Amino acid sequence: MKFNDIDIDKLREQVESGDFTHNDIVSTFGITKRQLQYLIVKFTLTNNLIVDRSYMRTDEYKNKISVKNTGKLRTEEQKQHYKDAANKREIKNNVGSGWHHSKETVKKITESNIKTYSTLPQKWLDSCINNDDWFRKLSENAPLTKSAEHTRKSVEAKVGMSYKEWQIVRGEYNKYCAEVRKITTAQPLSNLINYDKRGSEYHVDHKFSMCEGFRQQISPEIIGHITNLTMITSQENITKNKKCSVTLQQLLEGYDEYCKRSQQ
Repeated sequence: MKFNDIDIDKLREQVESGDFTHNDIVSTFGITKRQLQYLIVKFTLTNNLIVDRSYMRTDEYKNKISVKNTGKLRTEEQKQHYKDAANKREIKNNVGSGWHHSKETVKKITESNIKTYSTLPQKWLDSCINNDDWFRKLSENAPLTKSAEHTRKSVEAKVGMSYKEWQIVRGEYNKYCAEVRKITTAQPLSNLINYDKRGSEYHVDHKFSMCEGFRQQISPEIIGHITNLTMITSQENITKNKKCSVTLQQLLEGYDEYCKRSQQ
């Protein structure tokens, strides 16, 4: 029987009856399983064919699979090749199961990137490359790092102090922020409005920022206290950055009032 001469009505009846297997249909109509699947999709037949996997339990099938399974039957040469490839990976320190590419792999990736970028339309390059030296550094196989000026501006915008000052106090600042976060975590955060939406949509925010608290030497206990906490949207939190939504006087008055109520 030719593929184009198949009686679709009869095929539909047998496929949808639930009384036949794939092999029954294939032998009856003289088609392949791939052709059968094509007809089922083309004519939107409801596939009620019986799935028979009993053949997978036969010794003949198991032996056939084990012979083809080169993963279980690797040659000594294949095993050595696998070990050599694994040994090229440089294990990272203190990062669990992470690993680096080998130097040879990094070189190949870089060469591939150069070839790819050299074929991109110029308008793509103009829109993607903000630095004139970016593509030149890539071609010279040099590491792509942020410029010192970019780093300086980023830090100054985030912490609100000069970069030289930041280099001196950053260790103390990190300790201060860690202490504030520890105190913040211990607060009854569930009492905050919209706390149930905390995550990608809402963030816990310090009204008087940690950065400003550090600059004005405010106790971490006050900055991380529940009176200085609120829930704001993630976009508002990103826009706010190191800014304060309350004054120092409002911060201290709110904290003092809370302490007085607690003592009563």
